Amino acid sequence: MSGITLGGDPRRLITHLALYGLAAICSDAGHTDLRISWTTGMSPRPHLNIDPDAAGRIVQAHASKCDWVKETITLGGTPRGLMSPRLTAIATDDGWQELQNRRHKVLDTLTTARADLDLRFLGALGEPAYWRFDRTGKRLQDDAANRLEMQPRNTGAEFIGSRLSKIAEKVAERTHSQILDGLLGHHVRDELSGDAPDSRSATGLDAPGPADNAVVWCALWGISQIHIALRTGGAALTSVSVRNSRSEHFAVPLWRIPWHPARLRSILASAQFQAVAAALAHGQAPDDIPRLWLNARGVTAIITFPVTISGSDKAPERRAGTGQLHPIGRRQ
Repeated sequence: MSGITLGGDPRRLITHLALYGLAAICSDAGHTDLRISWTTGMSPRPHLNIDPDAAGRIVQAHASKCDWVKETITLGGTPRGLMSPRLTAIATDDGWQELQNRRHKVLDTLTTARADLDLRFLGALGEPAYWRFDRTGKRLQDDAANRLEMQPRNTGAEFIGSRLSKIAEKVAERTHSQILDGLLGHHVRDELSGDAPDSRSATGLDAPGPADNAVVWCALWGISQIHIALRTGGAALTSVSVRNSRSEHFAVPLWRIPWHPARLRSILASAQFQAVAAALAHGQAPDDIPRLWLNARGVTAIITFPVTISGSDKAPERRAGTGQLHPIGRRQ
């Protein structure tokens, strides 16, 4: 099979997001005929039909040119990532007006440049929710963020300034071959944490431990392929997040035929995927109609990842646990 087969275990959410993000980055670079797939056998691995050396060059160039991640806004006397969906509380109308004006300027610049992937990514991340309040009038500012944005908020840390921009710097400093080694799983280099055994570089997409920074860069950009729906009457809904009053799971598909990335996006956004994923995550047999609809489009299994929460109430750390594979091809 020609192309690049990524390292990584399908029971780790970072593996799936890295495939999604790498495909999106390469497609944005002009490779519009890409197909994403999984290898066959007992240990499926993610595959993209692009020359491996080209993939390394594209990822390095993408990390180098991503300038908007450097944009900051001062909140509480400290610079924070302007485009982060979860930020330090903004208490005044003037503060909100400045934030919106600055964000809109970035979006206008990206629109003029026809930076489709950047705009898709920012749309998927969400934004600080100026319109959501609880019964006491307290603003629910984090309610419009993608559930995959799991950057711990210790001492005001946030997704863009504390993680994405720093990962960009580390990946941009690599050679093409070093990036490729990371993507293939030949050599894990976590420059951001100094290869710390309790590294949080994976940003909730994997257990603590060293995470290759090129893989993390692609995985974080994989969020661009995940839909969210902003709401006035509740927190935003994330297409791969299944929640009830007791638990939360992430869910992603495995499939048997090569897909265009647009097919992945349409499957993840479908009511059929939501219904089957919700049933499986909560230990129930899915209805046959949505299950067969997915199977007819090549989906062979859905993997669910329980979300764990640790840390303090003020700065909880959410993390995707080990995935459980649920075949959906046979009658349940």
